[in-house]
Amino acid sequence: MIGALIGDIVGSRFERHNIKTKEFELFDDYCKATLDNGYGMFVNMLGYKLSDRGKRLVKVDRWFPSSQICSCCKSKQHMPLDVRTYECACCGCVIDRDLNAAINILNEGLRIIS
Repeated sequence: MIGALIGDIVGSRFERHNIKTKEFELFDDYCKATLDNGYGMFVNMLGYKLSDRGKRLVKVDRWFPSSQICSCCKSKQHMPLDVRTYECACCGCVIDRDLNAAINILNEGLRIIS
């Protein structure tokens, strides 16, 4: 249901993750610049394809705390990454961390559009 809602309202959603692994640290600056350039081209092509279909790409700030904000009451609490269930201390909402983040990203995208 939420996936269909995201597809209908926003058009497309993707996340950029910071890759910090030992293998990635072995890349020199040239390789990192090439990877960043490839990502930039992907974003440009995605924006072009969406505009071709009458939709638009909405970018949410990469530092937006989507998994730390309650999707019900909007209170914010810090959570370590190993905690996979969001339990709000204010309203008592219990929800999967990724689903909570997806709802918050959807709401932030709609806020940016309006």
